[in-house]
Amino acid sequence: VGIESTIIDLSQSLPRMLRPGQIGRREIEAVIGPITEGAAATSPRVSGSLRAHYAPHTPALLCPRRQLAARAHALAAAGRIALVLSIGDLPA
Repeated sequence: VGIESTIIDLSQSLPRMLRPGQIGRREIEAVIGPITEGAAATSPRVSGSLRAHYAPHTPALLCPRRQLAARAHALAAAGRIALVLSIGDLPA
């Protein structure tokens, strides 16, 4: 789970948007001036442009806060590792 990041190539005289994201073209151009879009033939491949970037090997689970502790304990009992990302205090 993530938020797409905008990637701009600044290695040429005209900046090029390699990958659009949360920051739009107009917002970027308001700061740095005109940009072009799309990867040039000589552009390096960027993170997120390859299929493998969107093929995670680790499952993700979204669950209610009240279920976090029980799910984490169940994973630990099965020999799995649980990583909890939570906003605010975690339940006991």
